[in-house]
Amino acid sequence: MQNLSSNPTSAPGQYYGFSIQPTRLCFHLLQAPSGSVVSLEALDDTDVVQPDNHVQVEQAKSGLATNPISDWSIDLWKTFSNWIDAIESGQSRLEKALGQRFPQ
Repeated sequence: MQNLSSNPTSAPGQYYGFSIQPTRLCFHLLQAPSGSVVSLEALDDTDVVQPDNHVQVEQAKSGLATNPISDWSIDLWKTFSNWIDAIESGQSRLEKALGQRFPQ
């Protein structure tokens, strides 16, 4: 029997990372207020748009080999950069992303 961990075509780590997204989608479907729109890979990994237009975007990261939220994680800083770009371009509003209202 072949050792799957040495098989170059095997991708259990990648699958695990992608499989987190539908799991989080199901969580949001169960928790979101009535009338919300919950999506996968539309605005981010998972998103919830509530009836009052409050938008929640979420990145799902796995940590099989490294810590995906450590300060040296390239993926973490790419996520922050993408979120900043979305806010600066007007695609996302900071006060909605934080769930708070800021004085204008």
